[in-house]
Amino acid sequence: AHNDTLNLGVFAHGLDLAPDLGYPERTGRWPKRLNWTSNTVSHNTVVVDGQPQEPQWVSCPKGFDETNHVKFIDVEAPRVYPETEQYRRTTAMIRIDEVDSYTVDFFRVEGGDDHLFSFHGAEGPVSSSGLHLKSQETGTYAGKDVPKPQRGENTEFNQDVGNGFNYLYNVKRDEEPNEKFSVDWSVVDTWDVRDDDSDAHLRLTMLGEMDDVAVANGDPPQEPESPDTLKYLLAHR
Repeated sequence: AHNDTLNLGVFAHGLDLAPDLGYPERTGRWPKRLNWTSNTVSHNTVVVDGQPQEPQWVSCPKGFDETNHVKFIDVEAPRVYPETEQYRRTTAMIRIDEVDSYTVDFFRVEGGDDHLFSFHGAEGPVSSSGLHLKSQETGTYAGKDVPKPQRGENTEFNQDVGNGFNYLYNVKRDEEPNEKFSVDWSVVDTWDVRDDDSDAHLRLTMLGEMDDVAVANGDPPQEPESPDTLKYLLAHR
């Protein structure tokens, strides 16, 4: 029951291109598990009003279809945010050729006053086009004066807010983003699972008005051979 309803994963070229963070370092009341690893913002979904989703195990499938060229699913989750009238994701994967595909992804949210689309790719450097990102010299995505928690530390921000924004660090932000921009992950084969040495990339292109866009680091559970960190795109309005 992670608060990750309508999370989207991407698998291609033998790699998990948009991985879940995986099993936490510790279970129970471990602060990083509660406030980050199991939290909404660490997943590829939408945070409403700066708060985690309500727990939900079941959503409502509205449509599903599959052909040789198009695979489509439409799911609504009416209970994760009481303030929303609609919280729904419609995703279609369109095949280009035997190797590559692209995905068209509509995430519809009605209700609430603040929407934050979070997306992270696999390990690897990130580049962008259409963005003018400026480094935030201190703090985290939660604010310039809000530090990242130390290992095992249960901070005041965790206890008072608990949305996990303080686990996103090395923030770079564009406060006047274009209505079209792209972020590209040059994916590392972390566990050496591919025989092919060719480059693998995941590119996300967004359309529409945003109040601000940021790229930041967020750390998965630190297990042997796991990545030290992943790069997150945070599109906010």
